[in-house]
Amino acid sequence: RFHHLSLPTKDYRQKVYEGKVIHANDPLLTFAYNNAILKQDPQENIMLDKAKSPQRIDPAAAVMNAFARAMYHNMGASVNLNDHFSGNFSF
Repeated sequence: RFHHLSLPTKDYRQKVYEGKVIHANDPLLTFAYNNAILKQDPQENIMLDKAKSPQRIDPAAAVMNAFARAMYHNMGASVNLNDHFSGNFSF
């Protein structure tokens, strides 16, 4: 999961720093982003860490997963994010 979400997460974070991400002050998304915590592996791959976040971050995670899927689609990559989740969850 780290490998497939790291590049999109870093790209999204950079777009936030550049002021290119607008969420219209949505209170639920603001709450989720304020609670989001990143985790990093030894190779400096990053992703949102739902387990360590103090509150729910599902809206932020959903935006990040959608951004990752769109990014890989635009790159022409055939990454199936469904392979990285278990249960009844699907993209």
